[in-house]
Amino acid sequence: MPEAPALRLGMHLAKAGGEIALRQIPERWPGVEIDGDPAARKWSQRPGVRGLARLPLQLKS
Repeated sequence: MPEAPALRLGMHLAKAGGEIALRQIPERWPGVEIDGDPAARKWSQRPGVRGLARLPLQLKS
């Protein structure tokens, strides 16, 4: 089934928004950092959804 142009655009916008949000965590909340090994992060297995299933955060002391 061919993808609609709006669907392709939406996927790229969602990906860009997620990347921006992850970069802003340390800027907006300096006492919070992303925890764990990036290679060990769990990704969603739902069809049609690509993203992190969870994002562990840690408070710096």
